[in-house]
Amino acid sequence: MRFTVTLAALLFLSACTESAPVSVNSPEFTTVPPENPSPPPPPPPKPDPSETAGCTKATPPPEGYADRPAQCVEISGPTSLNVGSGQTLTCSGWGHSPGLTDWYPVSADRPRTWLSGDQSIVSVSQTNSASATITGVSPGSTWVSCQIDQAVASVTITVLGTRTLASMFILPNSLTLQVGNSDQVAVQFVDNYGQVNKIHPTVDEWASDNTPVATVAPEAFGGQVARVTAVGTPSPTQNGAARVRARVGTMWSSWGNITVQPAPRVTSVTVSPTSATMSEFTYATLTATAFDQFGRAMSGRAAFWSTDNQSVLSLSNAGAMQVYAQGVHWGSANVFVQVDGVAGNTVPITVYTEGNISGYYVTSLSPWGDPFTSAGTYYLTPTTSTPGTPPITYKWEITYSDNSRPPITTGYQSGPYPLAVHDGAYKIYVTVTPRQAYGAGYPTNWTYNVCTGGGGGGGGKPPLAVARNSAGISRPAVKPNSGGSNPYRVVYGCSGPA
Repeated sequence: MRFTVTLAALLFLSACTESAPVSVNSPEFTTVPPENPSPPPPPPPKPDPSETAGCTKATPPPEGYADRPAQCVEISGPTSLNVGSGQTLTCSGWGHSPGLTDWYPVSADRPRTWLSGDQSIVSVSQTNSASATITGVSPGSTWVSCQIDQAVASVTITVLGTRTLASMFILPNSLTLQVGNSDQVAVQFVDNYGQVNKIHPTVDEWASDNTPVATVAPEAFGGQVARVTAVGTPSPTQNGAARVRARVGTMWSSWGNITVQPAPRVTSVTVSPTSATMSEFTYATLTATAFDQFGRAMSGRAAFWSTDNQSVLSLSNAGAMQVYAQGVHWGSANVFVQVDGVAGNTVPITVYTEGNISGYYVTSLSPWGDPFTSAGTYYLTPTTSTPGTPPITYKWEITYSDNSRPPITTGYQSGPYPLAVHDGAYKIYVTVTPRQAYGAGYPTNWTYNVCTGGGGGGGGKPPLAVARNSAGISRPAVKPNSGGSNPYRVVYGCSGPA
């Protein structure tokens, strides 16, 4: 059990302590409030004064008078004795019947109850008879009471003698403090009767055997209470040890052991969760926990939060150990934290969009090859307006104008799309929608012309791909500006037989 001395408790006890013991020789030390005494029991009830006045009138009872309960009690005998000696006290009681004015002694056989207010000063023999033997145990004063029926009397007994200091010890005998903290210790006095805190001499000195670790200084009650302050430790991760004791005259107390722990300091910080994904305008809660050099979680610290991309993420409550990260715009950002200058783990956060990503679409498909002049499988590879953040996937929607195949719609998938081209003269409508880590872009429509053998050309000849100028004059398809100064806008399609 951890022992703590408080000045308020000592002041309270001083108000409850009885007067100093009386002795033939003056006590060697002045009595002051003990550090932790047991309060004396309440004094016994006193007889009513009107009845007590008649207690001294011992009239022999008339013949045939029946024994009555005691209504008042009187104790007679010596009121002082020496340590180790004994004396006899007598307890008498009186009572009377209704209508009678005289008091008559109660029977000597009527049971008595004897009590001592402090058995460490005066002991009382356990008896229920009219007489009891009291013995002086140690110097001091206390009360002895006798009760017959409901009537009680008490008398103060003084034990004569001198208490001297025999030894001292410290409470608590072990104390653990962190650097910068302090607590109280108190010296306990053992007298020549083996009793604790019956005397309270002034303490002349307190000492520590390792002042770089812990110091001690008197604080109250003549130095009986002292304050120990934890000063330092050998290293930030190693406990320090010191001992303190008190001196009265040439006598030293036993040692009280002091353990000093290093002041806790932040050595690591962890943030949870370690990553987060959220949509725009929603929140993620990040919590930092600081640990000291002993691996213990610390409280009462402040955290400094930051992000490397405020256009994507905003942070609120940034001075606390818990922060709220809000998605501002699709993209990625990292969140950093420091507690007492110690950095925690970096938290990557991805913010995606619930709608289409503005400005994100497919700008080209390869191979373009319009028109396709031979049947086969062509692997379409998209190029997006921006590179995007992996994984990059695409949704394909394919329709054939000749209805040779049912419409095709895929889920989002990665890699090129295998476009099947069969013989004929028809169109293939392709819609492709890209999606990256932050969400989907906008769909883009493409139209492929197919001009292959066996479809649309007479006599089994393949249709001819042609180009038309702005005047509508057809000629074999050529690359714009490749045949002269007149530029042609290439409009691919399938012609009739060549």
